[in-house]
Amino acid sequence: MADADALLTLPEYPFSVFRYASLTVSKTGFVVIDTNKYGLSPALAGEVVQAKIFFDHIEFFHDHSAAGTFRRSYKQNDEVYDWTQYVSTLCKKPRAIESTRFFHQMPQQWQTYLVSTQGKERKNALL
Repeated sequence: MADADALLTLPEYPFSVFRYASLTVSKTGFVVIDTNKYGLSPALAGEVVQAKIFFDHIEFFHDHSAAGTFRRSYKQNDEVYDWTQYVSTLCKKPRAIESTRFFHQMPQQWQTYLVSTQGKERKNALL
């Protein structure tokens, strides 16, 4: 019982545990944390972003605005990204869609439809 009396009381409010990191976004829109790549918007290429790194997720900010939230990966050389961030970039080069790293993450219906389209039809489908 003497041990219990000597313990400190728990805080009255939640305590978040995280660390900050400032990172430069690569020309392909990725930042690297612990060997893993996290895909932000390609529009942020070359920009510095702040990462708030929690044990289970990472929050990214650019100019004090949210730039993305991803689950944290503990694998080696993993790529974590949201393929919807790259649709606007694909509108500029719609023929490249099958060559992208995220084509197979798209819903199967989208994959089937996009493969069957060409030119302006494909570009309009991505808009």
